[in-house]
Amino acid sequence: MIKVIFSILCSWILSLNFVYAQKTYSFNFHSDILNENQTIRIHLPKSYTEEDSTKYPLLLSFDGEYLFYSIMGTSENLSFREIIPETVIVGIDQNKEEKDGYPQRWYDCDYNYGTGKLKDKGVKFMAFIQNELIPYINNNYKIGAFYSIAGHSLTANYINYFLDDARFKGFISISPFIPESIEDNIKNTLTVSSKMTYYFICTGSNDLSGHIPQIKKQDSLLFSQIHNDKFNYLLKDYMNENHMSLVTRSMVDALTHIYSGYAPIYTLGIDSVLIKEPNLLTYLFDRYENIKYTYGINIPIREDDLTYISWLIEEQENWDELKEIGDLTIKIFPNSVYGYYMLGLSQEKKNNLQSALDSYKMGYSKLGNNISNKEQFYDDIKRIEDLLRIK
Repeated sequence: MIKVIFSILCSWILSLNFVYAQKTYSFNFHSDILNENQTIRIHLPKSYTEEDSTKYPLLLSFDGEYLFYSIMGTSENLSFREIIPETVIVGIDQNKEEKDGYPQRWYDCDYNYGTGKLKDKGVKFMAFIQNELIPYINNNYKIGAFYSIAGHSLTANYINYFLDDARFKGFISISPFIPESIEDNIKNTLTVSSKMTYYFICTGSNDLSGHIPQIKKQDSLLFSQIHNDKFNYLLKDYMNENHMSLVTRSMVDALTHIYSGYAPIYTLGIDSVLIKEPNLLTYLFDRYENIKYTYGINIPIREDDLTYISWLIEEQENWDELKEIGDLTIKIFPNSVYGYYMLGLSQEKKNNLQSALDSYKMGYSKLGNNISNKEQFYDDIKRIEDLLRIK
């Protein structure tokens, strides 16, 4: 019954339409380091106000003319569904023609192919971000502890130069061409890093011909060989996607990955792993402590997580722990049906039929009249009443 209720309410949530207030704008930012203006785009979450103390993760996007908008739209969708937290998104435009017919991004991300070291404007551009743009964002917006950075192609390689910046913990690399000359530096940095790092990289079957083999080789020989419990890595290889279509095709996976430590448990697809956990309630408490530590976000335990864990506990047939999580659910969500059905099931399995009946009836009383199949929920009550008559 718990699984039935959970499935119905999840379907109801996902079917909702939503409207959010648009808080997106752009402005010219003068950089003394670069001695030029930069076009900056900013999107604030729909709940963002100056009145409260809430702080938000920051996601910095290169190629602001197009990558910023892909991130923004997907972020709003996923945050509405509480799969990721609401995020302040900052984009830097880089695709206007600067000189010699080449776009600005070529100079912003300039590096020596042989040594892998940044050079010329590539050095200054990084200093601009670290020493001018980020301090400005922090001084003017409510930014929390979790920073991410995203790039596409050339700029996707550039994000690797921020790996040793303690502030950046999320990395979205869409079809990069990472030169072999920086592989050792990447591996060494990530192997010894003490920060929790989420790294997403992707390619596609119709990606640039030079990028596909390089990405797959580095997946096998570089990223997959980094043995650090704090390094969370995901490669996605999409069928029929090309170099530009990857920008939109990958974004759900990218954002879901860098915020996978935050996401509701049911979205992670790790049932087979969790079912082996000796104490799922302890796992749940630890997960919320990690959300606070990694993302700087202090949120109450979600009802969805409590319900999902209860289903796994039911699979383990651990009826005492099911009672514990039922009591906790009622404490946090006293008007929810979930906790009472957990208590009812735990008591029924231990043959405490009258206690089970009382809990099922209390849960049933919490159901609104707008539940179309409310009669099905009465089956538990009827079953216990029949058992008590026989007894």
